[in-house]
Amino acid sequence: MFDYPLLDKITDIRMFACRTGNIAAGLAANSEILQCRWPITNTSGKMVLLGLKVNCGAAGTAFTPGAVSLRLGRCLPFTADGSGGTAQSLAATKTYSNGAGTDVPTLRVASTAALGAGTKTIGEDFGNLVSAVDAAQNQFVPDSFMFKADDWKIPMIFAGDEGFIVRANVPATGVWMAGFQMAWGTLPA
Repeated sequence: MFDYPLLDKITDIRMFACRTGNIAAGLAANSEILQCRWPITNTSGKMVLLGLKVNCGAAGTAFTPGAVSLRLGRCLPFTADGSGGTAQSLAATKTYSNGAGTDVPTLRVASTAALGAGTKTIGEDFGNLVSAVDAAQNQFVPDSFMFKADDWKIPMIFAGDEGFIVRANVPATGVWMAGFQMAWGTLPA
């Protein structure tokens, strides 16, 4: 699996899957569809992103042919959660523990429209997916990693009030949804 020494220091490993609702046509460019923030109130340590997978597909109404792009951006700082969509409950997501960590990030996913921005500064992208879509395609982004620590031998580490977002650009017409799978751990303070 992972072969870097940092893994031995992670006290929790958690996994979670979620999906957007049916997002209607006309989503503005670079609309946020996923937001993840490690609050400053999490005192057990830092969040270590191990992987983020995404898939996208049509949800009934075909797209105008064009390109779909998804951007995974780091946010430093990220001091207030966004609005809209659905806040996810992550309390019961622990898959491995060698400690007593209970802290989880805040995670919000779009329901039928883009998420409200929250308070953050968007930094560099550390993951991108680009795919073509035509009117006949039902799945236009197959199950793909936007970020996988194993590929780079290093995870993304987020301190208090830091996090990441996924932004989408899609053709002008069509109804679609996205699914996400995320794995992360806690690096003790």
